[in-house]
Amino acid sequence: MIVSSPLCSHLPLAVTDVVDRVELGMDHETWIVDGKIWMKEPSWIDKVSNGKALGVFLTIVGVAGMTCFFPALAPATAVIGGGFTTATGIYFLTTDYLKDPDYIEEVRKVDLHEGCAYAYKKDRAGITLTPYERRVRFLEEMIDHPEILSDLPILILADLYQLADLYQLTDPVMAEIFIVDEFHVLSRLKRDFIQQRSEFKVWQEQLERELASLMAPYTLARDSALVCADNLYHQNDHVISRKNLEKEREASLQKIEEAYQQQILSLQERDTRIEEAYAYYHASVSDPLLKTGLDLAEWTLTQMQMEIEATYAYQVELCKQSIQYYTRIEEFKTGKESVIDYFNGELTTLLSTFPLNLTVLPDFLDLRSL
Repeated sequence: MIVSSPLCSHLPLAVTDVVDRVELGMDHETWIVDGKIWMKEPSWIDKVSNGKALGVFLTIVGVAGMTCFFPALAPATAVIGGGFTTATGIYFLTTDYLKDPDYIEEVRKVDLHEGCAYAYKKDRAGITLTPYERRVRFLEEMIDHPEILSDLPILILADLYQLADLYQLTDPVMAEIFIVDEFHVLSRLKRDFIQQRSEFKVWQEQLERELASLMAPYTLARDSALVCADNLYHQNDHVISRKNLEKEREASLQKIEEAYQQQILSLQERDTRIEEAYAYYHASVSDPLLKTGLDLAEWTLTQMQMEIEATYAYQVELCKQSIQYYTRIEEFKTGKESVIDYFNGELTTLLSTFPLNLTVLPDFLDLRSL
């Protein structure tokens, strides 16, 4: 069905009840998808068959360039050139060809079957579904089949906290499927829901600040104790000995590299000296006396850290109990769930009053300006 509209007077209607077909309009310049969607002749590269063929070609050329020509070309040139060509090919293979009528006809079948939420999530609801079709499927999904949605209707309409909202009322693709009064009442409902739910977020933030203030002296004591434990570790004679060995190794490596740069040492001599420096270091730190001392120092540090953190965790729990932290958190959670349930019911009731078949909405799309 094509709803009467001023636009219809100058659209090149060739088919009025065509289903799943792409037809050329009477002006021989306009393609018509399903008798509802008017599109221009796409350029060569915008056609899905040409784009995907080019994508396959570029991907093969790119991979070949990185493998076959790698020995002959400079490695960086082969990788950069081949990688860019491959990436371009993958782009043409995976991109949407929204200017190609054949592609639109293909994905329109999918969107008509999967619904408005699916098409909107794919960023093509305004291209594959007419405003009339969008409204019908939006209302059916929100009222009769909410189980197919990713979350409760009120949340996918207004869940700004988690940035998971599916529908943006200010998006023209959504706004145009409602009359003015419907749009305003939906906007007010969304605003009221966000305001009431945000109160629980404010209260929880206040609770966290109250806990942090109560814990401040214990947090300071914990941090100071951890610093002291770390200082004691680094003051251990065995830890100091290992640090000195590391400094000696790095100094030796630097001297070896300087001698090589001054051509005092050959490449083979440099590599031999480096191996000797590392061998000496590993042999030194593997000395049983030093290794035992290091193991004991690390074990002592770990034990001190665990005791400090355990004491701090106990203090946190005492502070939480003193302000009934868990009880209040549960109250916030219950209250927020009640607000969600209430407004979800209000939204469903409101949407059920909207007429499903709103004949003032056009059941066609003119995409020739894209």
